[in-house]
Amino acid sequence: MVERLVEGVSHVRWDELPGLYAEDAVVMHPLDRAGPLTGREALRRHFAAAAGRLPSLVAAEVRTGPASG
Repeated sequence: MVERLVEGVSHVRWDELPGLYAEDAVVMHPLDRAGPLTGREALRRHFAAAAGRLPSLVAAEVRTGPASG
C-alpha cells in the first residue's frame, strides 16, 4: 500500500490517492499544525490542494518498518 501511495505521488496521480485510504481514515502529519485529516473527503481536498502547490516529487528509495515510539 505504501508503494502505491509513493507511486501515485511520484507520478502526479493526486486524484487516485484518496482511494487508497479507508472511508473513515485518520491521517496525521507530524509537521502539519492543522491537525489530522479525517475521512476520505478530507484527504481528497488535501491532495487536490497539494496538486496545485507542490513541485514534482520522485521517491528514489522507500523503506518501511515498524513504527517507533
